[in-house]
Amino acid sequence: MSSRTLYQLTHDLQAVEALLENPDTPREAVIDTLEGISGAIAEKGKGIGALLLNWEANEKQVKEAANMMLARYTALKKRRESLRDYLLERMEDAGIEQISCPEFELTVVKNPPSVEIEDADELPTAFLEVKISKQPVKKAIKKAIQAGEEVPGAILTQKTRLRIR
Repeated sequence: MSSRTLYQLTHDLQAVEALLENPDTPREAVIDTLEGISGAIAEKGKGIGALLLNWEANEKQVKEAANMMLARYTALKKRRESLRDYLLERMEDAGIEQISCPEFELTVVKNPPSVEIEDADELPTAFLEVKISKQPVKKAIKKAIQAGEEVPGAILTQKTRLRIR
């Protein structure tokens, strides 16, 4: 494999292609050089492609592990909250406000008052906040532009991407 970078090889390829414009340049030598550089670029591309596939596989593994950890976290949190609620209810039912031991203390305390909305439709307008959000409808814009309409503030672009199979 070439010790030159993909960037350098691409630059070399463009420089050699420019030589074809000169009528004094021997065409066979330039074509052989172009084929050599193109082959080196293809080899670099294969190496980078393999690396990308490996990274993609690693991303999937990390995501799966993160999802498993999140599921475990959620289960642990739910179990803790459930047991905490159970203990609170039993202490309240028994009229016990405090349990002490050398390691910790359990105390039933009142939370600060909070508002609970029973029916938002019945609230006076003075207590309502109106939020307006404008979002472009890209599918409709695309369809309009493709139909030949001019949509001020929007253009249709087509980018490229690298597909690895």
